[in-house]
Amino acid sequence: MKIEKIIIFVSICIFSIVTTVAQEIDFISSDIKITDNGNILKAADVIVKVPKKNLIAESDKAKYNKKTKLIIFESNVKIQDLSKNLIIIGDKIEYDQGKDVIKSKSKSNININNKYVIESKELLYDRKSGKLFSNNDAIIVDNRKNIFKLKDKFEFDTINEIIKAKNSLIIDNQNNKYLFEDIVINLNKNEIIGKELKIEF
Repeated sequence: MKIEKIIIFVSICIFSIVTTVAQEIDFISSDIKITDNGNILKAADVIVKVPKKNLIAESDKAKYNKKTKLIIFESNVKIQDLSKNLIIIGDKIEYDQGKDVIKSKSKSNININNKYVIESKELLYDRKSGKLFSNNDAIIVDNRKNIFKLKDKFEFDTINEIIKAKNSLIIDNQNNKYLFEDIVINLNKNEIIGKELKIEF
């Protein structure tokens, strides 16, 4: 009888913690562990939904810190921004719910509206501004087979479709090559502003 009461009490406590978390975030997993008085939630083979933010993620492992509102995803990570039709794939990605920022801690692949595919590492995606940042090299391929090789660091405004980079090599779909410095590319208007260093036809 006492054992039954203990089991029921523990079940009610766990249900209360999961319900509190679920008001903001839904964890779908058969392997969930809750520690630190309900502040830390760990899950394996998990799907995470953040309904208010229009965000869905899946990964082999996930850790949620209720105090910092930070979710760390590890191994086979796929995050979908449903409002922007943007998908990020990598091995270690963090989502800061408070700032609404996604950080990739590894090499990542990003698909934007089936229009642009980006390969880079240590990316930061600010969902409020719609901007992607990285201090590393990147390769962007558009749906017309144009290739943009960006050096050192870059910024990509996904809303206005504008790329800014210090150095870049552009290879168009005719295999012409253009080397630029301090470049601004308006993909929407097909305009390029920058210091042209070299052209190869």
